[in-house]
Amino acid sequence: MSSYRIGIAFFYHESHSFSPLKTEIEQFVQEGYFVGTEIYKAYSGTKTEVGGFLDVLKQEKQVEIVPLVCAAAVPSGVVSSAAYYTIEKQMLHALTHAGPLDGLLIALHGAMVVEHLFDPEAHLLGQIRSCIGNNVPIATTLDMHANVSEDMLTYTPLHFGFKTYPHVDMYEQGVNAARALLTQIKESAVYYASLKKLPMLLPSINMRTAEGPMKKMI
Repeated sequence: MSSYRIGIAFFYHESHSFSPLKTEIEQFVQEGYFVGTEIYKAYSGTKTEVGGFLDVLKQEKQVEIVPLVCAAAVPSGVVSSAAYYTIEKQMLHALTHAGPLDGLLIALHGAMVVEHLFDPEAHLLGQIRSCIGNNVPIATTLDMHANVSEDMLTYTPLHFGFKTYPHVDMYEQGVNAARALLTQIKESAVYYASLKKLPMLLPSINMRTAEGPMKKMI
């Protein structure tokens, strides 16, 4: 019998606020919108964050995977309030009806922009905390270009950002997040995080991590 129940979820969008076109729920459905067990078929065997979650958790005989909601749209304009709250509502509904969880893995982007909502990833984590309480460990994955806020760290210290550009380590960061979460659950490990914003603005043409200044920095 499983000893630990761990939820997995995915809410991912890189928003471009200069675009005049909003990203609606239809764009999420076209790219990838999966609920419950649909997530297994969509992400098993993939080199994605959720693929990393699944591979690590499947190796654990004591873990029951609880698939929740996965929604992603291609990079595009600001996400409409209607689209965001539709997905948030479904995710919170899934969490409410999932039964007690021992942990939660959620893949985020970190650069989502939602009309009339500041810092949507932090807002979502806050809503999730209000749903599952403060004692259930949460680990997230984030894009290398995420806008990490202090509020995000108040909900969990476990955030695993991509280290490469182009992003070829999404799977590895999913694996890292899942392993850290399991360590916290099984060994009562305590993690801490702090945030320091560097006074830097990096030009996108020099962001490749396989060569040039970013390779040296990494």
